Amino acid sequence: LEGSLEKTIKSIGGDCNAGAAAVIDVNSGDLLAMASYPTYDMSQFSEIYSELINNKSNPMLNRAVSGLYSPGSTYKPLTAIAAIQSGVVKPREMITCTGIYDYYKDYQPGCTNTHGYQNVVNAIYNSCNIYFYETARRLGIEKLNSYFSMFGLGEPTGIELSESEGTVDTVKHRELKGELWTPGLTIQAGIGHGDNQFTPIQLCSYVATLANGGTRYKPYMIKSVLSADMSEVIYETEPEVLKTINVSEKTLKIVKQGMRQVVQNGGSSYYFKDCIVDAAGKTGTSQVIRTTESGVSMVCNNGFFISFAPYDDPEI
Repeated sequence: LEGSLEKTIKSIGGDCNAGAAAVIDVNSGDLLAMASYPTYDMSQFSEIYSELINNKSNPMLNRAVSGLYSPGSTYKPLTAIAAIQSGVVKPREMITCTGIYDYYKDYQPGCTNTHGYQNVVNAIYNSCNIYFYETARRLGIEKLNSYFSMFGLGEPTGIELSESEGTVDTVKHRELKGELWTPGLTIQAGIGHGDNQFTPIQLCSYVATLANGGTRYKPYMIKSVLSADMSEVIYETEPEVLKTINVSEKTLKIVKQGMRQVVQNGGSSYYFKDCIVDAAGKTGTSQVIRTTESGVSMVCNNGFFISFAPYDDPEI
């Protein structure tokens, strides 16, 4: 995983110089692999410590558990689950994407394209902002945020490492910043923007919960602890269920179909052309303002990909 992560980041080039990845067993919470880039050689830690702490790329930050990022469109499958389960959107209902969301007179955000009629499967596949603006408006921020909480976003996962909690964009959060909540913030939350910030391990746990049918496990790294002579098992981790979410099989099936199309027919299908099993996934992009060493502010993107496989009987 470390090798793949480094190769991918270097192949992107430009201002892409850091990242993280995680792989979870969806049926237990067992963390099978985790990587953060840039990294360093642990065997040389003492010798290169001063170099590490002065390195502006911060290689000692485990971005997988401590990095906080706006999730972008990786949140759209969860918005879809919330909307269908709450009954504000019907699975076959069509919402028209004209490229501009014109429900409000004073705030009319756009979409990446003009998608026309969209049901939930199409909207996930096309990552249609207009569809998810409308579903988020119908849901309201309280209901939307309740699904954030169900799937563990914005709270520690419980993994055996120091981790960041994350931020859920709420009315109270804005009040503490001296800001008023507006309808525009609600619809932006529906596409994973605003002040929502989560760790990669939280996103991975959320997808694992979606993939296995609604059981959120506590992620763990330590499978077992052995005695000094390796002859006796002193401790063995048992999978721990943190929450069982009441999501219908029909709802999950529909959302998974949209994620399947992303891998089958979307731009990400190229990366799965040699995959030996069927997979499903969702891309995500969120804009950030980065300040260069010379003090210049520039708009950059954080890029995400969430996935699960095999599609019919998920394991990771």
